[in-house]
Amino acid sequence: MRDILKKLADSTSLNEDLQRKYNVLKVGFQQQGRLRY
Repeated sequence: MRDILKKLADSTSLNEDLQRKYNVLKVGFQQQGRLRY
């Protein structure tokens, strides 16, 4: 049971890390788009 909880905790922290990177990329692309127009 503890292993399952540990895996869940690891996967959620991994997802948060990915979401953070995705948001940074998204903001960067939006700023580039503004500069272009």
